[in-house]
Amino acid sequence: MSIEAKVRDLEAVGDSRWAWAHYLDTVRELVSLSDAKSVIEIGGGRSPSFSEADVAALGIDYTSNDISERELARAPEWVGKAHFDVQTADAGVIAPFAESFDLAFSKMVMEHVASYERAY
Repeated sequence: MSIEAKVRDLEAVGDSRWAWAHYLDTVRELVSLSDAKSVIEIGGGRSPSFSEADVAALGIDYTSNDISERELARAPEWVGKAHFDVQTADAGVIAPFAESFDLAFSKMVMEHVASYERAY
């Protein structure tokens, strides 16, 4: 299956309960379909969605991002850490991370940002 086909399948579902229940399985599938080697979770903080075993099974470099340095400092040692505000207007803040990731995902982040256009 291609990523485009997967997106069409996901659009056809249109059920938030299904999306919630299948979120991580869907991200795992997108990692595999895209052949991603470096993945960042926006807003993962101290509790990244994937476990160390998941990351090993997927064969990826995994980074957790958070706006809070304190939260990010509590993330497990095995996860990479990226401290920045995803919707910052200061391109210099995110420049060190530019083109570093094959796939980015988030869960329950966009409702907390003032500018989702900048975040995307």
